[in-house]
This record gives sequence, structure tokens and C-alpha cells, in this order.
Amino acid sequence: MDKNVFFIIGSDLLFSKSLKEEMEISLNQNIEIFNNHHNAIDKISKTTSIVIFNSIGFDEPASDILMSIKKANPSTIIIIISDDKSPKKIVSLLKNGAYDYLVKNNDTPSEITKIVHEICDNKTLETDFSKFKNVIIDKYSFNKLIGESPEIQKVYDSIEKIINTNINVSLHGEPGTGKEMIAKVIHYNSERKHMPFISIDLRAIKYDARDIELLGVDKSIRDDKNNQIGFLERANGGTIFIEGFEDIEDRFQFYLQKILQNKEIVRVGGIEFIPLDLRIITSYNNSLTDLVSQKKIKELQYFRTMGAPISIPPLRERGADITILAIKFINNFTNSNNMDEVTLSLDAREKLINHPYIGNVQELKAVIELATVMCTDNIIKDDDIKFNSSKSISDFLLDEKTLKDYTRGIIKYFLTKYDNNVLLVAEKLDVGKSTIYRMLKNHEI
Repeated sequence: MDKNVFFIIGSDLLFSKSLKEEMEISLNQNIEIFNNHHNAIDKISKTTSIVIFNSIGFDEPASDILMSIKKANPSTIIIIISDDKSPKKIVSLLKNGAYDYLVKNNDTPSEITKIVHEICDNKTLETDFSKFKNVIIDKYSFNKLIGESPEIQKVYDSIEKIINTNINVSLHGEPGTGKEMIAKVIHYNSERKHMPFISIDLRAIKYDARDIELLGVDKSIRDDKNNQIGFLERANGGTIFIEGFEDIEDRFQFYLQKILQNKEIVRVGGIEFIPLDLRIITSYNNSLTDLVSQKKIKELQYFRTMGAPISIPPLRERGADITILAIKFINNFTNSNNMDEVTLSLDAREKLINHPYIGNVQELKAVIELATVMCTDNIIKDDDIKFNSSKSISDFLLDEKTLKDYTRGIIKYFLTKYDNNVLLVAEKLDVGKSTIYRMLKNHEI
């Protein structure tokens, strides 16, 4: 437990000394006693964590002294001891900033010690969380984005322009291109970075549970009489990242988009409108215009959802970024697994650059991590790069090529699949074996 500064204010010196002794034994903290609240207020600083104020014997109202302490240091936690059992007075002091209110009795010192223990434990948790939050913010720092290709630089330029605004964002790109990572970069570099980042996939929420999961449930219809907070309210003040808009039914698309446009909700079973202050980032595996033309999203909903559209290029269009990312993945993997340094050979780099990456960045990461484990002498060679051999021939149609190039690619694919068995490949593709032998001899495949 970190050292804090505690003040005990009270005219009953015997009680104050007794309380100090019990707290010092139990808490191992710095504690000062004052019988004059003016002297205590003069010494209060930002390091003063907790003030225990025994209001018995003071002519000045406890509420006035409370306000003076809060004025000296608003973050100070104040526990008030009194002999007044009036509910009205207790509620008034708690509303004005008192952390707790105790009616003085023989057990008061032990009760206060227990309360202070809980406060210190919570403050430690808050400090730990703050440190953890700073680690996350650093992880998604804008200057840690990886990639130098013109295609990804366009994305970075767009992010830089919208980060410090409140405009909603729609991210478009194939699965695995890193849309959620980009959403986190936007959030953790914006003024909302200390507020929540909530990520939801609408496809993962059952149809009959969507209202409850997104809006929450009002305490008036819950057995425990506590509000159930939904995803949208949990994101209040921060950012919500939503996937799967295009894959849910029209009715719910319209319903949710109206909520997001108006930025207010009513919990299920409630009547109170709860305002939402959040940035909405939506994610799509196609461009919004394509989704409109495919009738997966209606045109009116398109304008409500679009915000600032950012298109994230597939990995195969990012050229040298493939090598940069591969080296980054190698280093991350070796560091996290306490492995020796692993290098990437030139032939392995060439093999990586020429692959179409249906799974984009996620596919590259998986391939590289496996190669890092399986390589010999801490050097990844082309043979260590194992792409999924179950991919369909449609992989070859991703780029515009000549018919001759497609033919080469298809034959090369089947030769790899069938361990260079030329006769079997010739039979499978209905191609003359001499054609394949000739292509091999001329290094066309």
C-alpha cells in the first residue's frame, strides 16, 4: 500500500489519539492530528488523501467545514463522525461530498479503520488501472502504426484529420485488414482516450436479446431493482465500435441507426431518455456504396451510417509493407516467448510478397508466427513459409492478369498441392503432361 497523508480533526484529543494509534498499527500510514480545523485546512495539499472529521464539539456547522476542506483539495476523501442521527443532515452531508458518515460509538475507531482499508485498496486498484490504461494508450499511439506504402498512408492521413473531431467513422475493408485496430487508434489518440472503448459484433447477439444487450434494462422491471447497463450506455463519453450492420435485418438496422443518430436511449422497461455522448465507428467488409447496390443497407441508412468513410487496403496491395509487418510480427513473437533473434531470408521475403493473402494481416501474422517456431538456425527460409494449401482457385482471380498468367498460377497451385506429381496434375486439369514439363523447363512455373 502506497504511503498516504491522513488528517484527523477533532476537539476530543483522547479519541483522536486512540484512532491514530489503531490506524497506524493497521494501515502503516502517515497520520496528523488537529484540534482546530483552520490549521488543518491551511496544511491540506494534493498529497492529503483522507480527512477524518469528528464534528462533535465544533460550533461551526459540519457542512461549512466540509466545503472548506473540499475547496482546499477537491480530491480529498472526507469521513464525518457525529452524534447527530438526523437522516436529513446525513443525506445533506453525503450529497455535498462526504465519503461516509458515522454516528460516534465505541466501535467507531475499528469501523473507520475498515473503511479506510477499503478506500486504500480501491485507490491502489485505480492506480493500477490508470497504469494499465496508459499502456493501452501507448500501444495504440499514432506514431506506432506500421506501414509506408502510399495506400496505407492515405488511411493515416484520413485518421489524422478526423481524430480530434466528433465525427462518426465508417471503416471499409476485407476481413483481417485491421479495422478494429484502426478504430482503437482513432479512439486512443482522441480526446476520448481516457473514456471507454466498447466493441460489439451485432451478428454475435441473438435477435431477441439485442434490445437488452444494447440498451440495458430499467431497474423498475428487474428483481434486484438495479439498472442493467447496456453496451451503448457503457460506451458513454467514449467510442463504440460496431461490426455486422450489413448482416442484420432491415428493421433492426433502421431501429439502431435512429438511436445512433439521435444519440439517446431508453432502457428496456424504462421511460427516462438517457443522452449518449459517444463516437460511433462502424465496420464493413465492403464499401457502403456496394452494400447499398446489393440492398444490404438502404440508401437513407447509408447517409446516417457513413460519417467519415475510410477504406483500408488489402495486404496484397501494400507492397513492401508485407515485409515490414512480417519483421514486426517476428520480433513481437520472439520477445513475448523469450526466443533468440530470428531473421527473414531474401527468398522468404519474396515468397511473402507474392502471396495473395485472402486473410490479410491476420493470415500473415499466423504464417509468420508458425515459421518463427519451425525455422532452423534462427533464419526463416522460403520452405518455412507454409500457406494454407486448401485455398480455392479463386484466389488467383484477385488481381487482373492475362490468361497465360492465370494458367501458370493454376498449374503451379496444383503442382504444389499434389507434391509436383506432373502426371496427376495433367490428369486433374486435362492438360498435356508435355505442356507442364515444358513450362517447368522454361521456368515459367
